[in-house]
Amino acid sequence: GYLHKADTIEELAKKMDVSSENLANTLASWNRYAAKGVDPTFGRKEGVAVLQGPFYAYQNRDMNIGSIAGLKVNVDLQVLDNLDNPIQGLYAIGQNAGGWIGGYYPGSGTALGGSLNQGRKVGKELAEK
Repeated sequence: GYLHKADTIEELAKKMDVSSENLANTLASWNRYAAKGVDPTFGRKEGVAVLQGPFYAYQNRDMNIGSIAGLKVNVDLQVLDNLDNPIQGLYAIGQNAGGWIGGYYPGSGTALGGSLNQGRKVGKELAEK
């Protein structure tokens, strides 16, 4: 019930209960810039591509996104064993990956931003394997 999929942006807007005109305008603006390979809003260098259907939307909900300290990881987000060797096939991201932001739990968008970036990084690595 949290993931929505639609073949058109108008259909997705209806499933999300948002303005189809606003969502279509946002997509058109993104695609106009993406066709030129630029992201003037956030200055991204990766992931700037024209978006086409099917389209997906995820409804965020309140949840626990991790723990304080977490599992020890390397720069590739592989979980390390007691001898600091990577455990094959085991990754941790966000607040479950200890040490990436220090020994505290950030209760703001900082935690989400790190989790999203790290998830993207691990997903890209795994897709390439």
